[in-house]
Amino acid sequence: MSPSLIIVLACILAVVGLVTMFLPRVPAVLAGYLALVSAHFAGAVFVSSQVLWFWGVATALVLGLRVLQPRALVDASQGHWFTAAGTIAGAFAGFAISATQAAVILGGAAGAFVGTAAFSRTATGSVLRQRQGAFVQYLCAKGIPALVCASMSVMTLAIASAVL
Repeated sequence: MSPSLIIVLACILAVVGLVTMFLPRVPAVLAGYLALVSAHFAGAVFVSSQVLWFWGVATALVLGLRVLQPRALVDASQGHWFTAAGTIAGAFAGFAISATQAAVILGGAAGAFVGTAAFSRTATGSVLRQRQGAFVQYLCAKGIPALVCASMSVMTLAIASAVL
């Protein structure tokens, strides 16, 4: 396959990762990681083997935590859109501020926090304010997978735009 086709495949996988972040039952991190791997095989110099190892371990941790968490929490869709949208917006904002992985990760983390905080202000999310530790538990359960997927997908799209 030509590198251009592989970069297009990476872009498609990155977009699939971003879209599936809104579906709680689908592990979106797999699409995000495959997008990053595709960018690596297309010859993107910004995706070294160390970067693949880092995000591979992060993906494995997210999938492992997904298995260990209660099924009801994994499949819960209340507020999932808030966290996913906040994380995506934060990751893109981080990239706009500085085109580095650190900025994308920090922006995505801030976006996940803001999205979860916004959900906690709704009638459905008020339970996150009432129970002690519920906000942090929800943020970790929904925000960390969203952060990992959004970071990989945004970086892949940024790399692809630089290559194409």
